[in-house]
Amino acid sequence: MSKSRIVFFILLICVILYFLKINGKEKYKIEIYDLNNLYDDSEVAPRIIPIRRELNDLDCIINNKDMNLYIQCRKQFDEDLKNKYGKLVDDLVKKYKLKTPSYSVFRMGSTPHRVLAHFDAVDRYIYIVRGQKEVLLFRLDHLDVYEQVNFLHKVKDMRMKELTNYLKQNGIDSKYHLLKEGDFFHINPGDYHYIENNTVGDYTIAINLDYEISSDVLSDWEYMWKDGGDWFD
Repeated sequence: MSKSRIVFFILLICVILYFLKINGKEKYKIEIYDLNNLYDDSEVAPRIIPIRRELNDLDCIINNKDMNLYIQCRKQFDEDLKNKYGKLVDDLVKKYKLKTPSYSVFRMGSTPHRVLAHFDAVDRYIYIVRGQKEVLLFRLDHLDVYEQVNFLHKVKDMRMKELTNYLKQNGIDSKYHLLKEGDFFHINPGDYHYIENNTVGDYTIAINLDYEISSDVLSDWEYMWKDGGDWFD
C-alpha cells in the first residue's frame, strides 16, 4: 500500500471517529431566544419567550457566536446530573443547614443574556458554578395582580441601570447583587428578580435548589404565566 493511501485511510478513520464522538454526545432540550425580541403577547405578563426549541448538545451554548441570541438549557436532575452535581447539592444542604430540595435544576446559558423581571412561586436557592449574573431584587406587594402586570409592561424594555432608577423614582426598594462563581443566593417566593449578564462570548452554569411552592403567590403566578408552558426560571 502506498504512503498516500495510508495517509488517506488514517484521515478517514479520524473523521469517522470525530463524527462518532459528536453523535455520541447527550442531547438536551435547548431554548433559543432573540435578545432583540425577548417577549410577545402570548402571556398576560411579559417574560422571555424562546423563538424556537431544539435537541442539541451543550456545545451549541459554549460555541455560540451570535451575540443576538441567548441559548439556554434547563434540566431537572437525572442520574447523570446527580452523578456530576449531586455531591455539590449535598454539601450546600449541609453547609447552609437546609432540607433536601424537592428537586434540583441544571442551568446553562450563553452570554450576553437578560431575563425580564418576574417572580416564582417556589422557594429557591441558586449556586453559581461558572460565570456571573447581575440580579436586581424587589417586591411589588403594594400592588394588586393587575397593577403588577401593568408595571411589568412598563419596565419590560429597561436594562439594569434604568430599571434601578425607575424603581427608586417610584419609591420601590431594590437590592442589586453581582453573583460570581461560588456564590449561593436565596430568592423567596414572590421576589421579583431581573437578571443580566453583559459578558460576551462566554457561558454560565448554575444549579437551582427548589423547595416548597408558596400558596400566597401561586394564584398570581398562575394568572400571569401559567399558560406559557414549562417554566423553571
